[in-house]
Formats: sequence, C-alpha cells, structure tokens
Amino acid sequence: EPTPKPEPEPQPTPELTFELQVVDTTKTEAIINVTPSDIEAGYLVLALDAKTVDSYDNDAEVIAKIYADVESYAEANDTTLEEYLAPKVKHGLLEGHKVENLNMATSYYILVFGVDVEAEFATTSKLFKQEFTTEASQQSSCTFDLKAVVNSTNVAITVKPSDNNQLWHIVNTPVDEYQSYTSEDGEYGWTKDEFFQNYLNTEISLLKGQGLTNDEINIKLFHKGMRTLNDSGLVEKSKYVVFAAAVD
Repeated sequence: EPTPKPEPEPQPTPELTFELQVVDTTKTEAIINVTPSDIEAGYLVLALDAKTVDSYDNDAEVIAKIYADVESYAEANDTTLEEYLAPKVKHGLLEGHKVENLNMATSYYILVFGVDVEAEFATTSKLFKQEFTTEASQQSSCTFDLKAVVNSTNVAITVKPSDNNQLWHIVNTPVDEYQSYTSEDGEYGWTKDEFFQNYLNTEISLLKGQGLTNDEINIKLFHKGMRTLNDSGLVEKSKYVVFAAAVD
C-alpha cells in the first residue's frame, strides 16, 4: 500500500516592506517615491515633523498618535476614521508623490505603513521612515509697526512695513490658542515662527478646499505696503495676539 504524501505546510506570508526615497524638497513641499514589496497591498503615506516622531518611545506609539489625530479630525468633520482614510490608501508603486503644507527649515519623517481596509485599517507592516529637511527661506530685514483698534468684537489692524516692496502676511489669534501650541510643556512646543508657518499652512489648505486658485489665495492672504485690515467675530473680553511676517 503506497505511503500517503504529507500535506504541504502552508508558506508564511512574506513580510510587507517599503523602500522610501525623497526625490526633492522645497520650502513647503517634498516629492517622494514609495516602492512596496507587494504591489497589491494597501498602505498609508504621510509626513510628520521629526520632533514629534522622536518624542515617542517606539513606532507603535507613533502609529497610535496618527490614528488618534485622524479620529479626532474625522469626528470634528462628521465622518468616521474609515471614511476619512479610505480615499487616502495607496497601492503599488508611488512615484513623484507631492507632500504639501510643510514648514520651512524643518526636519520631517516620511512615514509609511501597510493597512488592511477590510479589517478596520489594522496595520499590516511595521513603520518605515525616511527623514528629510525642508529648505530655509532667506531672512528678510523688513520690520513691522502694528496698531490694533478694537470696537466690540471687531478689530482694525494697521500694518506698516519698513520695506513697501516686501510681501507680508498677518495672523490674529487668541492668546490662549497661541500659548497652547507654543508652551514648552505642551504637545507641540512650537516656536513663534513654527506657529506662524503652521497657521499660514492651515489657512492655505482651507482656501484650497474652498476651490480658490493659487492667484486668488495670494491676493487674499498676502499684502504689500501699509494696509489696514479688518477682522470681525472676535470673542468678547478675550486677549488676542497679532503677528506680521515677511513671506516669499
């Protein structure tokens, strides 16, 4: 009687890995390539500042922070984590992918990890990282005189630059919000410059989301020469802080 052949042992699934390449950087963008070991696998790609990433003890904590931030954002926009992430999942080779709205002269990591869309976005790989630094902007010698005139919940802010040919932008924000981002023992610990750049990046993203073109955004956000700008809808009896800075 012939001896039955043993059943073949199931082969382990190969580990999902990624090769990352930062092709180019500007002041606020990076161009990257991502090569997965399995072109069918789904994965997420994002950039996070190196200071934040390095503050965690391990990669699992970094991924947990990413999911926590996404869930908070999704809830604030009346959607679920799954609905928000689904259109952001990548497959196959990613070439010339643009990562936008970065801060100037800042160290970042490109972060990539596999996800299973059918299993509530469970991770399917370890975290892969590639560090890079955005370009610095040439420092301007332009200075600004600021004057704010408050009327109830409205304010008129007069900005007088020392160089009338210098392009500039202004930020007006509650002191409590500013301090929550710049406090040394807070989650972010941003410098004043980092706060200004992040605030500006958020403004640009919101206007792009409203369908404005780059030219329309430039007209709305950036100015030259002496100007008086009005801001309304402020909170009564609240302290605000105003910044003006040169941009290029």
